[in-house]
Amino acid sequence: NMLGVTYANLKKYDEAEKQFIAVLKNDPEFLNAYLNFGRLYEMQGNYEKALKQYFTMLENSKDPQDGAIAYLRIGDAYHKMNSIDKARAAYLKARELAKGSGMLEKIIDDKLK
Repeated sequence: NMLGVTYANLKKYDEAEKQFIAVLKNDPEFLNAYLNFGRLYEMQGNYEKALKQYFTMLENSKDPQDGAIAYLRIGDAYHKMNSIDKARAAYLKARELAKGSGMLEKIIDDKLK
């Protein structure tokens, strides 16, 4: 996962993608890999593929905070796509799941302003 992040930061997107695929093939429940894979696609402006990774993360999350993070990223992707209503709905779901989480809750509240 971290090697994929490093490749992404170096703009070696094909290598990053290969790393995330390998990590998820090995451990399909590794939520941070879905998160970082989605961010890789966002860096490339491919928001539909990013959303697919975030929704998969959401489907596999058991912890409300992980769900909140997934919805936060979903909201950001929709926002970048100018789907403001969908972004707001995702942020509201994130806010509901993040209740009492401190900093995450504040980040989401700032997005809802």
